Formats: sequence, structure tokens, C-alpha cells
Amino acid sequence: MNETKKWYQSTSLWGGVVALLASLFSAINMIWSGAVDTEVIEQLQSEQLVEAIEVVIASAVAVVGSIVAIIGRLKAKDKIE
Repeated sequence: MNETKKWYQSTSLWGGVVALLASLFSAINMIWSGAVDTEVIEQLQSEQLVEAIEVVIASAVAVVGSIVAIIGRLKAKDKIE
């Protein structure tokens, strides 16, 4: 694996970018829809609150995972130019 390729030719990198964008759009949608508004959160029942927290955590983990995938691809042994 000593070949080099341009950064935009890396399917791993593009997969990480797509996953990152999807996660960020999901989180932005929650904010814009008012799902993380304090007044809305105060009115949730305990089960609904747990579900909302799970969605927020899942989005955060997806963002972190995407960033790790992108960094991993950029530091891989197959160099990208």
C-alpha cells in the first residue's frame, strides 16, 4: 500500500464526510424544530425525556465517529495528496 492518491479519491474520506454531514443536519434539525428548547424539555414525560436524550447522544456519537473516520483516513499509510 505505497500508492498515493488525491484526497478527493478516498472513498473512506467521503464516507466519513457524508456521515458527518448527516449527523450535523440531524442535530441542527433538532435545534431548529425546537426539540431542545427548555420549555419543550420541561413538558416532556420521563420516558419522552429519556428518548430525547438518547437521540441527542446518538447524534453526538455519530459526529465524533465521523470525525474519527476522517482523521483516521487522513493519517492512514496510503497517503492522500
